[in-house]
Amino acid sequence: MSRRSLIVGGVALVGLAALGAAAAFLVVRAPARVERLLHDQLEASLDADVSWTSLSLASVSPSSRGLRAEHLVVAGRGPFAGVELVRIERVELAVDLWSAVVGSAVKVRSLGLSDGAVTLRVDREGRANWDLVKDSGSSGEGLQLVLDAVHLDGLALDYRSRPDRVELRVEDLAADGTARWSGSIATTVAHATIGSVDFRNGLTQWLSQSKWVVDTDAAYDTRTGGLSSTDTRLVINAFPIAVSGSLVPNGDDWITDVRFDAKETAFAPLLSLVPHAYRDSMTGVAASGSVAFSGSAKGRYSTTGDHWPGFDVALAVKDAAFAYPGLSKVDSIVIDGRVHHDEGPSAATDLDVDTLRFDTGGSPFSAHGTVRRLYGNPLVDLVAKGRLDLSALSGALPVPEGTQVPGGVLELDVAFAGARSDFEAPNPDRIRAQGTARGQKVRLVSDAFPDPIVLDDLDVSFSPQHAEIRSGTASFGKSDLSATGRLDNLVGYFLGGDVLVGDLALTSKHLDLKPFQGRDSGEPSARDEGLLVAVPEDLALTVTSNFREVETRRVAMTDVRGTLKVAAGAVRIEEMHAGVLGGEATVSGSYVAPTADNADIDFSVDTLSTNIGETFSTFVTLRQIAPVLEQVSGRYDSGFTLKTRLRRDGTPDLTITKSAGLFSPTGKATTASLKGVEKKLGPVSGDFASLSLGGEALRYVLNQGKLQLSPYALTVGGFASTLQGMVNVADQSLNLTIDAALPLDRLAVLVPGASGKGTQQVVIGLKGSFSDPKVTVGVGDGKGLVEAGTDALQARADQIVEEAKRAADALVAEAEARAARMVRQADNPAEKLAAEAAASVLKSQARKAADRVIDEARAKADALLAGKGGGKAAGGKAGKSKRR
Repeated sequence: MSRRSLIVGGVALVGLAALGAAAAFLVVRAPARVERLLHDQLEASLDADVSWTSLSLASVSPSSRGLRAEHLVVAGRGPFAGVELVRIERVELAVDLWSAVVGSAVKVRSLGLSDGAVTLRVDREGRANWDLVKDSGSSGEGLQLVLDAVHLDGLALDYRSRPDRVELRVEDLAADGTARWSGSIATTVAHATIGSVDFRNGLTQWLSQSKWVVDTDAAYDTRTGGLSSTDTRLVINAFPIAVSGSLVPNGDDWITDVRFDAKETAFAPLLSLVPHAYRDSMTGVAASGSVAFSGSAKGRYSTTGDHWPGFDVALAVKDAAFAYPGLSKVDSIVIDGRVHHDEGPSAATDLDVDTLRFDTGGSPFSAHGTVRRLYGNPLVDLVAKGRLDLSALSGALPVPEGTQVPGGVLELDVAFAGARSDFEAPNPDRIRAQGTARGQKVRLVSDAFPDPIVLDDLDVSFSPQHAEIRSGTASFGKSDLSATGRLDNLVGYFLGGDVLVGDLALTSKHLDLKPFQGRDSGEPSARDEGLLVAVPEDLALTVTSNFREVETRRVAMTDVRGTLKVAAGAVRIEEMHAGVLGGEATVSGSYVAPTADNADIDFSVDTLSTNIGETFSTFVTLRQIAPVLEQVSGRYDSGFTLKTRLRRDGTPDLTITKSAGLFSPTGKATTASLKGVEKKLGPVSGDFASLSLGGEALRYVLNQGKLQLSPYALTVGGFASTLQGMVNVADQSLNLTIDAALPLDRLAVLVPGASGKGTQQVVIGLKGSFSDPKVTVGVGDGKGLVEAGTDALQARADQIVEEAKRAADALVAEAEARAARMVRQADNPAEKLAAEAAASVLKSQARKAADRVIDEARAKADALLAGKGGGKAAGGKAGKSKRR
């Protein structure tokens, strides 16, 4: 073989070896290298915890392989520790393997994200959970994206900002496009669709289940955080908008320069933004009229201070009308409105509605007005007049099948003018408020109410001082409600969310509150009256009530009357009287629950002739405090205070509960059996396992879960007794004593050796848990205490056997003594022999008689324990042994 052949062959072998090594390296090492580079880049760039469950490779092309990450999670740190910012179930990358092996950066050719969610939060202090990009001047190994294809599918976004009460919910986001990320600049050209967008600001729902199509050419600067676009087009339902401009962060602020305008001048696309008005298209809707919509925002927006950019948004609708197939027509629509703000404090926002007019079913309505300082101390000047046929108006738009819509007729002729502060004060000489509002069969529908509320009749008049409800009757479900009274600061309440002040008188023939207490679970749950109900903090109402019948999930009440004061997230009850549980109750106190997470209650309750067992079986709180009384039948009067905190599910925190009061049975109150005592005492429980309460008042003090009972006279098993001691309601343990004078013939079954006539003073102790108490009995001063129940019966059984053994021993001893005397008295050997034989027979007969006595005693002891269901007496038939 020639030298040249050897060289060529060697080079070939080296090349094949190198290719094999490279291939093995790519297959084995590339995923680890990519994973390390990704991890290092993310650690260097983000102040967040990033994790994924697995990385795997798949062939895409000869020069690239697909990298799949499962279950990618980005979670915050600091104030947002544990809050997930991003959760993506599947991430797919097409990676340039050569760059992964020898390059200083990884080139990603394509990116796919599927089935995920992005959660954005701004807390009360204005901190954002997406503010997690680290400031870093180092370059190092980076992640260079050259994306020929970006595919997103099944993504969602949830944004909530607490300071400005903004909520944005995006569902079913899908997008395709290309992207470049080199250095600090990321650019993208993309087409996206969104299945549903909901947007709420405060109490106003601006968008509901709207569908979006987005085409954008945008750039993002990772160094500055700036986002810009020269050509972004949105189609919201059927309404197209063009957007351009930039948003650039500057410290805690944003520098804005954004412009937008509508590219469609017809009315139908604008109509598609109305909730439920859009059904994938506006085909078949007869619509006419013209639209002009445009706006801009420019200047500095501060996330920490009160500084907004200047903005101007204008909407004009002229000579518009619409009619859906088969629905009523709305015509003569004219809208001319504008929102304007000069850069500076948010208060300097003005709203002008020069014209708002429409006609529904021959009912014309018009309004106009201005609001200056919209977010400060609003200065309003509003006029509204006309007839709103809510049935025709709501019937002009399609709604989902089964949806209940507002209805009825509302007639308005009102005018308001003045600053919100003047309405609040009030300063009648500085405001104008006049007119009337009348309604007939007005049906209100809200997610806050389980049933529509129908205002059968409404007559409200307005003056500078207040709004007077001259008459108002409503019905909902099986309930009726009538109201009269006055409301102050009505304008300020609706304009700025200030406190609504009022004085109302409510009456009802039947008020059913069960629908407001959550779903009906059938069986009573661990709550007294269902889930907690939050009390609005923006109400300051005094309500005088007079209700003939009131139903709740736990009790039905009659003749409910009294006064409630609602303010600052609390309800104060003043002498609320009701017929309840077959008796009467009067309640005063407070319920403080700004949120539904917990509630502080502080009640004083007086009851008269109420059913004992029904009361304690109805309320979980009382069952936990005094479970023994759930089995008591009879009636009682009581007066008590109760102070505790209710958990979210309505159950009390017994460790901090405080209560004191008295419990006074009227007549005789009895319980058939104290189950725990019955279990211990078996066949004698009929004597000692029931109690009767006399007419004396039982006084108690409950502090931090411990219930202390003052001495109380009662009857146990028909015997006069005194009860006192402590019950730990938190862990349901007992430490009670019952002093009683028991007849000796009854006492014998509990205390061995008790016999004779007359009575004996004893102390019965109850310790352990209520369901399984440890029962003890002490004689006289309590000395010589023995445990009752099984141990007491066992002791009695053992006593019977021991007494029999003593009697048997006595029989044998007497026989042996007689036999010895007979032998001693013999005078000669013949007589002595005869005496010894007789003595042997006598002793044998005595031993047999003794065995019979013992056997009979054992049978008696076994029968005693068998009646209890326990085991055999020691030395009884089980393990029987002969007497020695």
